[in-house]
Amino acid sequence: MPQKQKKKGGKSKSKNKQTTETKDDAPPPSGLPLKSILAAAIIAGAATLFSTTRSCGAPRVVEEGDLRYLVNNGGVIGVQRIGAPEQAVFRGWVVQRTASSLRDKARNALVVGLGGGSVAQYWRNTSLSVHAVEIDGRVAKLAETHFGVTRGTTLVEEGLRFIRKRADDVRRKRGPPYDLLNIDVIDAGDPWGSATWRFLGKSALSASKKALTPQQGLLVFTIVLGSLADQRSRQYLKVATQRLGAVFPRVRAYRDSPLSEPGATNVVFFASDGGLDDEIGINHDERAAAAELSGAEPGSEDWVAAMHKSWEVARCDAGTCALLANVSDTFAPDGSAAAPPDKGYSAMVAASLREHFSPSLFQEPLLCALVG
Repeated sequence: MPQKQKKKGGKSKSKNKQTTETKDDAPPPSGLPLKSILAAAIIAGAATLFSTTRSCGAPRVVEEGDLRYLVNNGGVIGVQRIGAPEQAVFRGWVVQRTASSLRDKARNALVVGLGGGSVAQYWRNTSLSVHAVEIDGRVAKLAETHFGVTRGTTLVEEGLRFIRKRADDVRRKRGPPYDLLNIDVIDAGDPWGSATWRFLGKSALSASKKALTPQQGLLVFTIVLGSLADQRSRQYLKVATQRLGAVFPRVRAYRDSPLSEPGATNVVFFASDGGLDDEIGINHDERAAAAELSGAEPGSEDWVAAMHKSWEVARCDAGTCALLANVSDTFAPDGSAAAPPDKGYSAMVAASLREHFSPSLFQEPLLCALVG
């Protein structure tokens, strides 16, 4: 999640601070001497011990300044402000959270991809009954221990398998459908790898639809794109829009930052059989004026919630889709739409994401490099 929120009530603190890891997850020091054969032998022995006691690349918690990060596979998958854990530090999570305001009669929700629990806990605090599914039990444990996720509420299971099972339960009337389904399964180290594509498959999206309340169920699906000035980014956006539009009659996609901002960005899709907000006629300047009148500080959660609909980048209605950069260039939904054959794109997006954070968050210890 590249875009952070401004801290409410004051200026953001400097990032030039010492990084500390939680006691349970602290790696060995990486500044070991390498100037002699003896030192090399000591390191080799230590590496053998390290390889049996800690998994390289394992999820871990890092505190830097006033932020607490959950880091996994070369990327940040959760973050909270230590003094205000209820705040959504990343704009993408604010946009995801607004789904509950579009379905004010929603009673239950499913979150696939827990991360630090920002969306799951927010929805729980609005009295929704929330199930969260996380494939990695270590992530679920850290989210409970360090990020305040309610203990015992996370199911450790592969998300798509769970969705398919719930869809079958709904069909057999063995369980209720969900009113909201939030899928945020981005692999931070490979944003356009199999984790994303599996959930964008036609059968996977069909299962998601069947797990939702007919007509009023709302799917929230997040992807990460590079700058939309890049033709490849627009191609990937088009494919994701086509695939969602092939299953859901109505689709809206919003960036989590102003259209003028460069760099990598989250794009949050809302997809449904039923109604979605149609405020496309309210432009950025009008929204900004309304947000200012409401007292929302630029960059704050309230500001993002008020502004994000002016950051719309794609939509589908009844079999016709368009990218908002060129609304006259419409295209048909296509559940089999293929992505551009560009393996380097995912690596480029991952690198762009990391540029938003302190490099120290992604430095594995020297011993980790030695044992591979």
